[in-house]
Amino acid sequence: MKEYPWQKTLNDGETWYFANQRDPRKYPFGCYTCDDFVLSGRGCFGWCESPHELLTFLREIPPRMYELDDDEEAPEYMEKVDAIIAGFGPSPIELTEDLRVRISEMLTGYAALEWWGRFETLLSEQSEFAQGVREAYWGSTDEEGKDGQSPIPETDVEAFVEFLNEYGI
Repeated sequence: MKEYPWQKTLNDGETWYFANQRDPRKYPFGCYTCDDFVLSGRGCFGWCESPHELLTFLREIPPRMYELDDDEEAPEYMEKVDAIIAGFGPSPIELTEDLRVRISEMLTGYAALEWWGRFETLLSEQSEFAQGVREAYWGSTDEEGKDGQSPIPETDVEAFVEFLNEYGI
């Protein structure tokens, strides 16, 4: 299995921060995870170079972040994600909605995997999640007449990336 630099050098909290602070234009595969407790409102994006790195990240970090190491659930969770990764074999990993829901269900009680996909989809996709993020972005700017259905133009991408670094935190 391929290893990534963050696996050897960062502790759990640093890894989330590291993944969150990556530029999604260079690391275009992302996810948005949040506490499973709905009222906490805490969450963040994480950005990776490939779907494989994203699944590896989701395999290793949540069990440690949510202190599952001593639980029976952590090894079971990691084995299930391993099986998902192995199931793709040499084929490219597709970040489907069904797969996202399966992994999010495995995290129930600790975290929720609210979204995953490519950065570019957040710029203009009409999914409920993407629209919600853009709605929050436009609400933080002086732009009038913009809402969640309004795509992010190239002139605003830099500011949008900075916004994503703080979104949900």
